[in-house]
Amino acid sequence: MIQAAPGEMLLQSPNILALHLPHYAAGRYLETLLGTEEKIGDLEDALLDSNSDEALKELVAYRSRLRKLLRIFDYHARMTETIVNDGCPHLGTADGDSCYLWRDLYDRCERLLSLCTLYYELCGDFIDGYISLSSHQLNNTMKILTIITAIFVPITFIAGLYGMNFANMPELGTAYGYFTVLGVMAIIATAMVILFRKIRWL
Repeated sequence: MIQAAPGEMLLQSPNILALHLPHYAAGRYLETLLGTEEKIGDLEDALLDSNSDEALKELVAYRSRLRKLLRIFDYHARMTETIVNDGCPHLGTADGDSCYLWRDLYDRCERLLSLCTLYYELCGDFIDGYISLSSHQLNNTMKILTIITAIFVPITFIAGLYGMNFANMPELGTAYGYFTVLGVMAIIATAMVILFRKIRWL
């Protein structure tokens, strides 16, 4: 007895052909997604390098694409689950000759959904971590600028006060007035530094 070729069998069974098409497409998506994991890992490392802005842009783009794929694969997973459980009038039921195809297709759709969810959450975690790190660095920079401003504001006030040069300023006739004011400025700056060290800002 001559057996039909696989292609002829698919043509003779349209429901089997209809199952093979999404099965093949799901396999291609799986290959692409599995290759994406390494790329996401490289982008995670790049976030700590000088090209962090470019890596962040790529991560945001990946996250946007994964969000779209999540909606698609969630629909496919629910669709195949419904067909496996309840059958389909045009494609048959999952308890016939095509049982293994239905089950494999459902498993692939479930795996696609879980991988998309995993990578989407990873991208989100990396983006949130980068933003938190950037915010921490910005806070440290602002704290340093605040300390410098707090130290120099009273010194600048004293310098401005004694820089007015009115004729009746009593300190103008003091022999050591200049050095006294400089000493007061130094004492204020030292006291501010000690205060900031005590509250652990420095």
